[in-house]
Amino acid sequence: MIHLGDFLRVNAGDPALAILHGGGCAVGSLGAPASRPARGDGACSGTVEDPRRAGLEAGAPGSTLADPRRAWCPTNPTTILQYDYEGTAYTAPAQSLVVSPLPDAPVPRLASPFQSAWDAAVHAAKVEDIRRRIARGDCYQVNLAVPFTARLADGDDLAVFLALLRTSPGPFAGFIRRPGRPTVVSQSPENFLAWDAGRITSSPIKGTRRRILGREDTTRAELLASAKDRAELAMIVDLVRNDLGRLALPGSVQVDAPARLLDLPYVHHLVADISARERPGTTLEDRLTAAFPAGSITGAPKKMAISIIRELEGRPRGAYCGAFGWSNATAGQLAVAIRTAEIHGDRITLWAGSGITADSDGPAEWDEVQAKAAGFAAMFGGGR
Repeated sequence: MIHLGDFLRVNAGDPALAILHGGGCAVGSLGAPASRPARGDGACSGTVEDPRRAGLEAGAPGSTLADPRRAWCPTNPTTILQYDYEGTAYTAPAQSLVVSPLPDAPVPRLASPFQSAWDAAVHAAKVEDIRRRIARGDCYQVNLAVPFTARLADGDDLAVFLALLRTSPGPFAGFIRRPGRPTVVSQSPENFLAWDAGRITSSPIKGTRRRILGREDTTRAELLASAKDRAELAMIVDLVRNDLGRLALPGSVQVDAPARLLDLPYVHHLVADISARERPGTTLEDRLTAAFPAGSITGAPKKMAISIIRELEGRPRGAYCGAFGWSNATAGQLAVAIRTAEIHGDRITLWAGSGITADSDGPAEWDEVQAKAAGFAAMFGGGR
């Protein structure tokens, strides 16, 4: 088996290169990926090629995912998958890699700090717009995201990814470079869907606090006690239960953890775990049709939230809030593409968002967006 470090040193300049990294596992791919439209509930259109023809169908019990809620645990991966929020899917053949020390690479520098597409005052106005829509019954929650852009002074897309792994590793890290498209670099903390042996799990994140050295216990307690954050998570748990119920055996959907803490280098999160037993013959297309895009990055009701997002954000999300991961004939896993940037030449675009509810406060939501962006910006010396 090839070591990750050797794989990167030999193939660093390949125009089609993909890496998944986290949880003591790594997966790599070379060669131009195939592309096709994805299918989901609202943001995407078109259809996915029948996954049974691509060797991705659900099957008899095979590999076992050690703990798919918390990190990549791929066993015998055959395919790397990536789905843009707006509807395009990319697939490439995969191989397992031995996790080994990363190759040396200079820390990339920015020509200027990250600049947000709008400021705190405009964000507060958008938050109030959503709260008015909630008050009149249009929706219950909408995930509003902000794009940040900057230019690299030096370094390339792979240098950014390697720096990210060193400074702010995520449990579901990914790097996907393909010809003619921006490179996707992600440090996602969120399991969208993991399936194996007829069981499927999802672990939505809702609720975030900045991690402050020396105040971790206090901040965790505040997050667990927050009525607003727990309500925000409960709404999405209900949505995910409904999504999984569309492909589950009757009576098998269950909430394994209604709210648990996840500690990351720069933030604390509230996370829930929902699972179900899939109907026999469930395919990748079935899973995407039932659940994509993820409820945690859209809102509730999902289709209305998607429409509001499109209006208020005013631009495509691209890779951000789509999904990426791996699969084989009997198992697979997709992470939600949050904490995700796209790199095109020297231009880097990063998105960060938060869930808006009736109890949301504009300045607090702006601080949450800034906190989420901070982990990515830290590799450049903290400049946003």
